[in-house]
Amino acid sequence: MTAPAASRPSPGRRALSLVAGNRISQVYLLIVLALLAWVAVDTTLVHQEDASFAGVVPMLATLPWGFAVALLPDGSTAGFFAVVAAGALVNAALIGLVTGRRRG
Repeated sequence: MTAPAASRPSPGRRALSLVAGNRISQVYLLIVLALLAWVAVDTTLVHQEDASFAGVVPMLATLPWGFAVALLPDGSTAGFFAVVAAGALVNAALIGLVTGRRRG
């Protein structure tokens, strides 16, 4: 017998619970957010003679999805942040799936 529609969570709530419904996913997302903040500060406030490797660290933190940055045309900054954020959300969802199965 299925649960009444009022007691079932909506698809949006289920997705949010999957992405950020456990402590490990939340910590992971906070780390990626801090890395993206570091990249933003580094690119706007720090003048460098040569290229900075600050963008490599968030890309590595979101592997394997972070490699999609290489597919971006002419290295757009907004695209970089979008790809890293999307990769972090996918990884957080996978973390949520794994931790949910271990507990369930």
